[in-house]
Amino acid sequence: MAAFDSGLLGVKISTALDYSSADTVLAGDAIDMSGYQGCLIIVKMAAITSGAATSIKAQTDTTSAFSSAQDIEDSSMTIADDDDDQIFILDVKNPPERYLRVYLSRATQTAAASGIYVRYGPDTMPQTNDVDDEVTTETHIWADNGTA
Repeated sequence: MAAFDSGLLGVKISTALDYSSADTVLAGDAIDMSGYQGCLIIVKMAAITSGAATSIKAQTDTTSAFSSAQDIEDSSMTIADDDDDQIFILDVKNPPERYLRVYLSRATQTAAASGIYVRYGPDTMPQTNDVDDEVTTETHIWADNGTA
């Protein structure tokens, strides 16, 4: 079987939100969108306390420090207090500024969440996804049955 590089799929995967359980605002890691057409922001909710007021939105800025963060219009998603264990996805295509992040608002009660970014539509291929202590990938194409 010929070797296959998962980077040829044309996606770049990175951490958006490390797992956190609290009732405070959580700004996601900043990612550089130069050279990409879009990004899936994927947020996985865990336990949400009854009465929690939770939402996510996408923000952009001209710098990775996000000192002048701007919300992306209509990107806010409300997360109900009974949305435990659900996944929420924002698909941001051609963001207005170079840097992008997810912004998780948790008010009144605790809500646990984590998230990842999947950048797509790269200008160059292949993309490298194996990053020390962050992302490890394997690709199996037309694999045979047997011991894993």
